[in-house]
Amino acid sequence: MNRPEALTSREASARLMAHLDAIAADPAYLNRLAAPFPPVLPQDADREDDAPELVWRLPDVPYGLDIDGHPWSEEGRAMPHHIDAGGTAHWFGLVKADPAADHDHELRYFRAEATEGDFRHDSYPVMPLLTDDPGDAWPLPALELELRRGDIFMVQQLAHDVAESYDQAFPDPFDLPALDPRPDYYFGYGVGPNNQPSLEAVKTWMEGSSRRFDTFTIAEFGDYADARELEDELEALQREAGLAAAMSLAEDMATAGRYLDPFRDDPRLFFEDDGPPDPFTTGRQRELERETRPAADVLRPWYLDPAVQEHLEREEQVHAGLEGEMWFQATFPDDGAHLLQPLDETVNYAVVLQAADPHTSELAVEKYWREPDGRLGYDDLTLDTFDPDDEGARQQAEAQRDGLLRIYDERGLTAMMHQAELSAMERGWLDADRSHPALFPEGPPDRFASLAQQLVDETNPYQVRDDEDRPTPTPAPGSWEELLEQQANKPEAVLFSTSFDRLWVLQQRPVETPEGEPLGQALYLTYYPDVHQDAFADGVFSDADYPDRAKTLEMARFETAAQADKFAKDFAGYVHPGLLDPPELAEEVAKLEGLPVQWRDLDYQGIVDFMSGDRTVVREAEGWHHHDPNADHIAHNRSDGQDWEREL
Repeated sequence: MNRPEALTSREASARLMAHLDAIAADPAYLNRLAAPFPPVLPQDADREDDAPELVWRLPDVPYGLDIDGHPWSEEGRAMPHHIDAGGTAHWFGLVKADPAADHDHELRYFRAEATEGDFRHDSYPVMPLLTDDPGDAWPLPALELELRRGDIFMVQQLAHDVAESYDQAFPDPFDLPALDPRPDYYFGYGVGPNNQPSLEAVKTWMEGSSRRFDTFTIAEFGDYADARELEDELEALQREAGLAAAMSLAEDMATAGRYLDPFRDDPRLFFEDDGPPDPFTTGRQRELERETRPAADVLRPWYLDPAVQEHLEREEQVHAGLEGEMWFQATFPDDGAHLLQPLDETVNYAVVLQAADPHTSELAVEKYWREPDGRLGYDDLTLDTFDPDDEGARQQAEAQRDGLLRIYDERGLTAMMHQAELSAMERGWLDADRSHPALFPEGPPDRFASLAQQLVDETNPYQVRDDEDRPTPTPAPGSWEELLEQQANKPEAVLFSTSFDRLWVLQQRPVETPEGEPLGQALYLTYYPDVHQDAFADGVFSDADYPDRAKTLEMARFETAAQADKFAKDFAGYVHPGLLDPPELAEEVAKLEGLPVQWRDLDYQGIVDFMSGDRTVVREAEGWHHHDPNADHIAHNRSDGQDWEREL
């Protein structure tokens, strides 16, 4: 069974053969046949004794993934493959057919990915085979060619056409589901509706082999540095309290700034109709539900419950003759069990989980006393809030409450209230620099002194001195600071007087319009004039080792991340130290791509911002164009003045 001589669809056969003829006639294909491919893995890595361990294995087929997500056969052969922007590996392999089939083997298309301990995979039949001889799978060279080019849609389309010719069940590429449909969320910079620097909430997910994005503006700022504090706050909240809490704060701020309509009929935060559903409930959704919810379903703290209020008013005269502990015990439900025991004559306290409003619950500490007119006095301090529908958040709040009560049992009221004070300051519910240092400013004096009260006459140990007050340390020999000091006054002419040996990296960023429509990917070259290329072999800086100077240049634009990644790998192969250095080559590429050669200077903060995650770049759609992979790019050999051609 070599070629589709008896096909079920004449039209499919004609389309398939025309597609293969077009590939064979492509000059880029002929160039690739004449020159060796850059290897997917080292050329000698297909020997069994060099094969890595298969960390994840596909069931019932002889393939698996190594620790880096590359596919291998069980015999230790590296499979030609492509890994897309979402980390999914794509490859083709020969396997045994189902025993009920009329053929013994088949060519199949495989996808697999492993993230955070989860292993997902699927496969689809492409072509029936009578033997396990790869030579019988005649479309395999063309399929692997498209894999190496990184055009996954074309790979899937070609495999679909072959499968259709043999009456195999291979879905249309547009109908292939993503292996991991779950969305991811983060906060990043953009340009807001008023053309100002903004902080955006970003949702991203995989659709096939392409990464999709949706965003909404949280707030706008004078410059991006002003947005950093809010970004840090949201990221910390997401880490500590979960995605729902972070998105709730983002929604509140976006609604307050009218970036989200507070009265919108669609309660979602991300409005792409074809995106996966969000795993959280929005505040607007709760409001719409509350409008249709019976009033009896609205939760209230016990002291706001109408039945309790009626009880207090009814029993006020009865309790008028009671004093001290007996008054508290008679006033509170359950004989005062709500309060910390033992009861005090004047002031008592409680640690509670209760509804702050119809769609938010809170962990709080409360203070109670008797007013001169016999009524109940009350003050409270919120320690944390959570979604009452989030069982995990409720369990976490209950654990915090149990922890406070345990401190009370073991170390007393003062220690418990100090812990509550620290928790409230950490989560932003209490100002450390408040004018009234008491934890509860209302009512009679507390039975304890707060941390702020104890530090009233003390120097704040956390106060940050101005830089001018700090002595300048002498750099330690061999330290990063000594390297910076040595390089600080060295002119760039000296740095470039020999072969280029500075650290340089290629980075890509997603690009979208001011309206949030994705445009593609931008590829940047960034180099560090003060850092030798051997100083950081992996190009990763720790917090203490960040350089304070860099230059970056946008040199090319692409439709997909996979195309940008392939171009970046090709770019590295054209660098010739002393002949054509990376910055020089980047400028030539930018000129050929029709982009301005404008190096952007980055200071310490700029480097941190640029290096920290996939920051979205905002560009106008007008004038945006993608790299043409079939264009012949001409560069000039500076050593002899002769022109030479290389395809980028």
